[in-house]
Amino acid sequence: MRQWVLSFPWPLRMLFASRPQALSRCVAVITRAIQTDLARRAGLKATDGARTGIVTLIQRFGSALNLNACEAR
Repeated sequence: MRQWVLSFPWPLRMLFASRPQALSRCVAVITRAIQTDLARRAGLKATDGARTGIVTLIQRFGSALNLNACEAR
């Protein structure tokens, strides 16, 4: 099991908050890159039937339960 944490700069957080489809596309690209890397490290290829599993969680709030996407900086 492996964990990655991605944090985006404020301008991108604003974009993702206002356009969820942009976040979906970004997550899809990142997921595909991670899956490809994991399979490559294991010495497997998609043509071998290699598959991976990924769980994603989008966190839009800070430790004070404030909405990160709407804060002014």
